[in-house]
Amino acid sequence: MSAVNFNDWKIFNKIMAMTFAFIVIVFLALLFLVRPSIKEQITGAKRHEIQSVVHSAVEVADYFYDLFERGVLTEQEARERAYAALASIHYQNDEYIFTYDTEGVVVSHGANPELIGRNLLDIEDVNGVKFAQEFLRIAKEEGSGFTRYHWPKKGETEPSPKLSYVEMYEPWGLIVGTGVYIDDIDDSMSALDTSVYIALAVMIAAGLLISYYIGRRLAARAGRLAYAASRVSRGDYDVAVEDDSEDEIGVLASDFNEMVAAIHASIQKAEEERGRAEAMAAEAEGAQSRLEERGKALREGAGVMIEAMSRLSDGDLTVSVPEEEGGDLRDLFGGFNRSVSRIRSMLSRVTEAAQATASSINQISASAEQLAAGAQEQSSQTTEVAGAIEEMTKTIMETTRNAGSATAASKRAGEIARDGGAVVGRTVEGMNRIAEVVQKASATVEELGKSGDQIGKIIKVIDEIADQTNLLALNAAIE
Repeated sequence: MSAVNFNDWKIFNKIMAMTFAFIVIVFLALLFLVRPSIKEQITGAKRHEIQSVVHSAVEVADYFYDLFERGVLTEQEARERAYAALASIHYQNDEYIFTYDTEGVVVSHGANPELIGRNLLDIEDVNGVKFAQEFLRIAKEEGSGFTRYHWPKKGETEPSPKLSYVEMYEPWGLIVGTGVYIDDIDDSMSALDTSVYIALAVMIAAGLLISYYIGRRLAARAGRLAYAASRVSRGDYDVAVEDDSEDEIGVLASDFNEMVAAIHASIQKAEEERGRAEAMAAEAEGAQSRLEERGKALREGAGVMIEAMSRLSDGDLTVSVPEEEGGDLRDLFGGFNRSVSRIRSMLSRVTEAAQATASSINQISASAEQLAAGAQEQSSQTTEVAGAIEEMTKTIMETTRNAGSATAASKRAGEIARDGGAVVGRTVEGMNRIAEVVQKASATVEELGKSGDQIGKIIKVIDEIADQTNLLALNAAIE
């Protein structure tokens, strides 16, 4: 199918094919349209020519008939001179005038005088045509007309096709005619054909040469454009088509060069973008690697931190994390170590405060017991003087109540101390809430300080009561 597909042909082949097609069309038109038309025109011209010749011959006969009518010549003289004049008429060298009477007898003949006086009505040509009878029929029925038959040329014996025109001359009853041979028309057509064919051959040769030249030029230009396009398709953008013409191929070449330049610029820009993209990708890979390393370090640091927090939540206040291995978590590790150190110091101070409080409580309890025992001993010693020292007894009872209050305060101090221990335990167990526990521990330490102050005040009151009691007992003893 590709062999007959016109679109797949080369430009040169297309141009040559169109040239050949044009030549064939011109030749066929010349052969079947122009040549028959020319032949018809030549035949028509011949018809008109012999018709004009016959009209002229009739005018010659009419001229002599007019001489007869004017009496210049007798009828016989006028006829003889008219016949002689008609026989002497020749045109185109060999063509002549022939004259018949209404009986078919030849009265004049420009080519063969021997026929004069002969009746040719019964003479047939090679095709059986009785041409003399046809002459008479046309002249009598139509007045004038054309007919075809075969008749030998002058000096020849073989008949040739002939076209004759005859016309009736009424005054003398003459049939005047002449004719041309068809092969003469064919010879004229042959000569014309030869001239036309030579001219056509020259035109064809010139057309082929011009088509060949144009086809080769167009094919070469299109080939250069196709070759450049092929190079571009293979990635070679350092190409340009040189064509300074202003036709379609020139415009296409110019557009092609602009397109290649645009593609080349786009590719360069794409290469630059790709370079930047690769650099960004490499940078991203480095950043990702760094992030992975950092994430790994963070995970490891988080694991160390979680382990330390777990130990701290289990009550291990000696835990610490190596700050130099913390990396991004170095500050967190430092803060953790500092928090643990502060908690450890704070718990130490709380423990010391609790121990001091407990010692104070024990001392207070012992003093209170001693005071109670002394009060009881003094009460027994002063039973005897109960009435005298009733007021003192009331005072002693009040002192006893104050001692009970002191004892209750001591118990509360103990509970506060135990609460402080519970706070310390919760602090150890809840390191996930270090800040909150530290705040609560600080508040507890402050409360313990206040309680210590209260205990000091209570001890001072007890000492004053004891002094007063001793004084009262001494006064009572004195009394």
